[in-house]
Amino acid sequence: MRIYQSHPYGRRRGMSDGECQKNVDHSLEITRELIKRGHNPFNPLLWHYVHLGWHSSPEEEIYFHLVSSWIETCDAFYYGGKADGVDRELKIAKEIGLPIYYDLKEIPDEI
Repeated sequence: MRIYQSHPYGRRRGMSDGECQKNVDHSLEITRELIKRGHNPFNPLLWHYVHLGWHSSPEEEIYFHLVSSWIETCDAFYYGGKADGVDRELKIAKEIGLPIYYDLKEIPDEI
């Protein structure tokens, strides 16, 4: 199943690259678990590596539109925690009728 992972990031709240990296690392643990269980996850926090060190990197809103456009290509949505961007993505997922998962234990294995 293609699962869009939505996790808090922190750039919009002024967190440092290091603080954002901690959120990325946590999201990668979820990505790896989903892969082990036979899923095809899309993790938008990997865009952190595009932004990192790019001094003329676009504003956060540009990234939001880049990543949120992937929601409609997925079969399900994983809600990884409360944050403005996550809640905006959740709204999109609900509008298109995707199943929403709030805990990894809720997601059935594909293998």
